[in-house]
Amino acid sequence: MREEASWNDGTILYLSPNQVKSYNAAQVFCSTRFVYASNDDFEFAKVLCQEMILF
Repeated sequence: MREEASWNDGTILYLSPNQVKSYNAAQVFCSTRFVYASNDDFEFAKVLCQEMILF
């Protein structure tokens, strides 16, 4: 695995489960209208949205 891999150069990045969760949280936080998923499980997004309302 290359240490200098970037998101934009087409390199496959291997992420830990915690890294995936952080990346998904960033996507939900930055979304303005829609959240897409490969399955019908949006519980994580719902929890994050509820937490954002509290701020």
